[in-house]
Amino acid sequence: MGTVRVTKTYAKSEFSSASSVNISMFKDEVEQLGITDPTTIFASGTDVVVRWDDVLPTSDDITAVDGAVEDHAGGTTSSEATLMTDADASYNSTPVWDTKLDVSTGMLVAGTYEVMWQAEIAIDAEDASICSEFRAVVNDEAEMSVKNYSTEWLPVVGYRSVSVSEGEAIAVSLDFRKCGAKANMAKIRKAQVSIKAIAG
Repeated sequence: MGTVRVTKTYAKSEFSSASSVNISMFKDEVEQLGITDPTTIFASGTDVVVRWDDVLPTSDDITAVDGAVEDHAGGTTSSEATLMTDADASYNSTPVWDTKLDVSTGMLVAGTYEVMWQAEIAIDAEDASICSEFRAVVNDEAEMSVKNYSTEWLPVVGYRSVSVSEGEAIAVSLDFRKCGAKANMAKIRKAQVSIKAIAG
């Protein structure tokens, strides 16, 4: 009976990122289109081939893949570890979150990554109605919230594992603020974020 096949061949020059077409990332981008999934996508010399076998694409599917080619950002991915530290003390006299440390990786190789953070927080005067509050935010999700009502430095440490697809990034922020109505200062120091690959 044979195989019914539709093949689209794109020259790498057709991609907006002609100098850095990333096949793994492009596959992920096509998978997210919500179309009839291609049987295979692969590089062939200076071309990128998208092929459907037996289950055939619609004209809308083809148009969507054409758009993905035009939009492909490309670039190289890495699994190198990221480490950022800010040891100096910072102060916040408001109830509005202030960012002590803001860390973002570049585009990552697909896999699981260990995200670790630490800091010390304190308030500048002892009072049961005021505190220093800390939070860690990973990819826009709050992961940890800690309050300290003491002038003694309180260490805060946290961990999360994050799974990423090819080309995704991890963003982490360590934030702090004062809680309570009195005119006091929340303090933070020794902030650090570490991100490293633990599985592919």
